[in-house]
Amino acid sequence: MLNLELVIPALLIGFFLIHQMRLRRPKTPLTEIRRLVNDERASLIDVRSQGEFSLGSIPGSRNVPLQQLPSAVSKFDRNKPIVVYCQSGARSSHAAKMLRSRGFQAVHDLGAISNWS
Repeated sequence: MLNLELVIPALLIGFFLIHQMRLRRPKTPLTEIRRLVNDERASLIDVRSQGEFSLGSIPGSRNVPLQQLPSAVSKFDRNKPIVVYCQSGARSSHAAKMLRSRGFQAVHDLGAISNWS
């Protein structure tokens, strides 16, 4: 017989881990994201804090912390693809949704910075 006191927490942890893994993976293939960035066709936006950015970033990226993104949107080129990333993928997912809701069409979520390497 199953011990529900053990099964339910294990299921909840499993669902949480699956959700976190989905956030970490880019939805656009990494090869396409790399091509856009390397060809300088896309703006690469790091939505982590300034402190996190100062510890290391993807070369060529611009730091726009997530909380500052709404006020910075007016300075973005709407005709150029945008790639967003952060530490774990949670903030970049939020940033991508925000940009799409404001009319940006070509938004790519790299997810976690570790996806780049």
